Amino acid sequence: MSGESEQALIARRWVVKAEHDLKMAERGMTGSDDDPLDMVCFHAQQCAEKYLKAILVARGLDYTRSHDLALVLVSVTTRVPLGIQARDVAVLNRYATGTRYPEQPLEVGRAETEQAVAIARRVREAARSNLPAAALAD
Repeated sequence: MSGESEQALIARRWVVKAEHDLKMAERGMTGSDDDPLDMVCFHAQQCAEKYLKAILVARGLDYTRSHDLALVLVSVTTRVPLGIQARDVAVLNRYATGTRYPEQPLEVGRAETEQAVAIARRVREAARSNLPAAALAD
């Protein structure tokens, strides 16, 4: 197996996980008053993070073990123009850990949640257009 195909295989694993996160985010948005909006935002952030890291992995580049999407995006866009600005993804940063711990609950509204999912979809689209076909999940 060549290095390129192994890189594509690992990137594909990142893509599969990112797609799972997007599905979870979308399924959480039913329009009901009891939608888990905080978790929808968490999965939107995770989707964006995993897609950005998939681009780096597909190119055989190291990625930072950070949830700071602005930082990860800069690592990507110095090599691959995505048409996404750091400020566009930075709004997702607070959902990476803020939604996971009950000691400091993070309250989010529906409009904010819809924005988070829209950003994740935008990152997904940009990433998928810059990933090799072998890295894209079915």
